[in-house]
Amino acid sequence: MLGYTVYVNVVPYPAEGPARWFPVVAGAVLALGVILVLAAPAYARRVGERLTSVDGGA
Repeated sequence: MLGYTVYVNVVPYPAEGPARWFPVVAGAVLALGVILVLAAPAYARRVGERLTSVDGGA
């Protein structure tokens, strides 16, 4: 699903201008996130639990 979403938002690839770098940067951030989750699954689990916990005070 994630690959399809990225594909639909990138094709056709921008040929010139600053928009040419947006897919590259987005891909790098996505790859970094996957690497971090695979390298530290316990940390990723804790972060996920904190993000999904209900906090009464905001």
